Amino acid sequence: MRALALLELVLLGYLTYLLIDLVIVFFTDGVVVMAIDLVTGGAKTIAIVCGLALIADIWRVKKRDRLIKKRRLSPDRVL
Repeated sequence: MRALALLELVLLGYLTYLLIDLVIVFFTDGVVVMAIDLVTGGAKTIAIVCGLALIADIWRVKKRDRLIKKRRLSPDRVL
């Protein structure tokens, strides 16, 4: 479960990097360049990273619930 949490953290870090990069492009070059950047693949990359982070989170929650039902993990533990 820690590996899934770490994967989710890495994906969210990468997503934050992409969004900060987009904001920097917006402030330095303007709306038109930002729109071109999104059209050339930025939006697709952001959508894929969001989807992967969501899948990792759902998988981690399912695994945590299974371990709680089997009494291998106490409900008050985070990981």
